[in-house]
Amino acid sequence: MSMPTQSQTNQDDHRILLFVRAPQRGHVKTRLAKQLGADITLALYRSFVEDIITTLKSGSYPTAVFYTPEDQGASVQAWLGKHARCHPQIGTDLGRRMQTAFILTFCEPVAYAVLIGSDFPDLDIEIIHEAFRALRENDVVVGPATDGGYYLIGFQKDALNADVFQGIQWGSRKVWQQTLDQIEHADLTYHTLPVWQDIDTYEDLMAFYARNKIVKPGLKTIKYLTGVVDNLKRKAF
Repeated sequence: MSMPTQSQTNQDDHRILLFVRAPQRGHVKTRLAKQLGADITLALYRSFVEDIITTLKSGSYPTAVFYTPEDQGASVQAWLGKHARCHPQIGTDLGRRMQTAFILTFCEPVAYAVLIGSDFPDLDIEIIHEAFRALRENDVVVGPATDGGYYLIGFQKDALNADVFQGIQWGSRKVWQQTLDQIEHADLTYHTLPVWQDIDTYEDLMAFYARNKIVKPGLKTIKYLTGVVDNLKRKAF
């Protein structure tokens, strides 16, 4: 009997949960929009998400998109296509929304699930591979972000623990450390991924452009920035 391929294994029991915002002018990446304007920021955000989805497809991992606000399902589906699996984010804060997404996912025949945000279009598929490998030997996997938060969190099905999402000061530089404290308090084993930089500010965006314009010129985000970067610099200063 032949062994299942990596793609077949992923299809059976792996899932990626991608958290996005609906593509609404003035409602995405608001810190960036203060410097770049709503139109440029919206175009950038669309590029962020589309680059991430392209990368995830290269790894053959089934992906479910969880969007906010809840009433924007039609616009998200129209944006990402009729074949995208789209669900509303449900909960009163980010922690509850993430927890609910994992609960809903593990109601299906999924053994390992990884949740990521939409703020790092230079996502390397090797990060996702490492995350799923780590979950075969650990309860939790977490990827720290340079801003003190995290860009990825994943669980084995039987290890999902609501405490990991409780008592966290979301949006602060304490998120990463508070989450680790909760993981350790729950006596869960965990693996830490490489640090990655989210894009929240103009400085983050320019750092992203500098490190990727040569090595990842095919990214939609890089192509868009290449066309407007001089104008962006004039707007910023």
